[in-house]
Amino acid sequence: LATRLRMVDCTEDPIINTAATDGRHFYYDTNFVDKLNPKQTEFLFCHEVLHNVFDHLTRRNDRDPQIWNIACDYAINQILVDDKIGERINQVKIFQDNKYRGKSAEEIYDIIFEKYDLQQLQQLGELLDQHLDPEKDGNGKNRPNYTKDELRKIRDEMKEAMISAAQSAGAGNI
Repeated sequence: LATRLRMVDCTEDPIINTAATDGRHFYYDTNFVDKLNPKQTEFLFCHEVLHNVFDHLTRRNDRDPQIWNIACDYAINQILVDDKIGERINQVKIFQDNKYRGKSAEEIYDIIFEKYDLQQLQQLGELLDQHLDPEKDGNGKNRPNYTKDELRKIRDEMKEAMISAAQSAGAGNI
């Protein structure tokens, strides 16, 4: 799943100062990645892949974008920590809390939407990556703009890639 993403160096892009994905690309800032050790880089890359696997780009619907992004990071980072994938990044205070273990981004969103305002959320942590809105953020250097149909196509491509990866790994029926 990771190898299907095209690497795009966005060091000069003012929006991308860590990393991001749009389902087809892995955007990164070399200055940030250079601060990570190899295991932290693995954590970062897997973080981006899981945004695609869990279809976070299209599941937001009419939810508040910032709170949705935080909920997605809580869900993903908990999985990575629990499964010991890479090494937890400490260069930024990421959103990760064991109380969200096993919860979907939607469940986490509902909890934090009711409990916190944006200022309180900012005190809890930082987004590990920039969460692009592919319908709006396509104006930056190296970043395409996607229609809803193109986003659905990307989602379908990811589903096919997941099935293929599972079959290649010898997984059982999906």
